[in-house]
Amino acid sequence: WQELRGFALEIGQKEQAVYVRFTPRIPTKKSIITDVLASGFKRAPVQELDACVTRVLNVPQYSESNIREDHRNMLERARKRGLQASFSIESAALEDFVAIYRTLAAKKQIDFVPVDYLKDELKTYAEGGQSLIASLRDEKDTLFAAAAIVVQGHTAWYYWAAITDQGR
Repeated sequence: WQELRGFALEIGQKEQAVYVRFTPRIPTKKSIITDVLASGFKRAPVQELDACVTRVLNVPQYSESNIREDHRNMLERARKRGLQASFSIESAALEDFVAIYRTLAAKKQIDFVPVDYLKDELKTYAEGGQSLIASLRDEKDTLFAAAAIVVQGHTAWYYWAAITDQGR
């Protein structure tokens, strides 16, 4: 397992991957699973739940004209309501994100990514200095929406988002 772990780390660094996921075809013996988990791997909720499409933003070249019209309209409504965006690496921001995601998941019956798995995954990114939470709040500090962003080097990827009823 140590050789496999070393290989995964090497390939991940070479390919500049945010994470490496394996779909092992191994017997489900408790001793094997214990060894795999002890070597640093974490369970994935659904093996087929890989990102197929992502958008990487080049912030210095950012322009609102590149945003879909309906999204530009949402930004304008947020501005008119006096909402402010902020970014944080603090654990409290992660907890806020998870809280509104948990509420949204229950309301919309979202179950393809279990909330606690997502929370643990985001904590893992945070521990490695690879995540931040974008939050949208009003002047009373009411949270309207939040997004988890995964960062590697000078590149950031939108990862997951949640919105409150007030944020709609």
